[in-house]
Amino acid sequence: MKILVLSDSHSNIKLMVDVFNKENPDMIFHLGDYIKDAITLQQYTKDVAVEFVKGNNDYRYSYEKEKIMRVDNKRIFFTHGHYYHVKRGPSEVKKKGKLLSSDITLYGHTHIPYLKYEDNMWLMNPGTINYAIYKGEYPSYGIIEINNDKIKCKIIRI
Repeated sequence: MKILVLSDSHSNIKLMVDVFNKENPDMIFHLGDYIKDAITLQQYTKDVAVEFVKGNNDYRYSYEKEKIMRVDNKRIFFTHGHYYHVKRGPSEVKKKGKLLSSDITLYGHTHIPYLKYEDNMWLMNPGTINYAIYKGEYPSYGIIEINNDKIKCKIIRI
């Protein structure tokens, strides 16, 4: 199972579609800002599911702010991150992931890529899939591969 992780697209649908076509994932997670981009992306992905949560700029939408999903027997918790004050660091979102017994915890909001494995959990912020906005230096995205009960995560700079 290959999962493409996107966040903070801020209307850059073309780059999301380009990355989708390059990576050919089995599933996509969009971590918010802008949720309408995730909905639009679904039109290009054919039968590949796009799961998403709303971000701080998606306040007018009534979609979920966080989700827990089981994928290939792995528990994945994902959120935009602003409710966990991730601009001060990932400790609160990490704590929530541990509380939920997640194997992978995903968040966005900061536009800064982050990837770490500790305490039997992957913690990933894929950065922004948009060009150098706010604190992001470059567009980036995450890839999660789950094979034979093993998890491999990476962040790819564009």
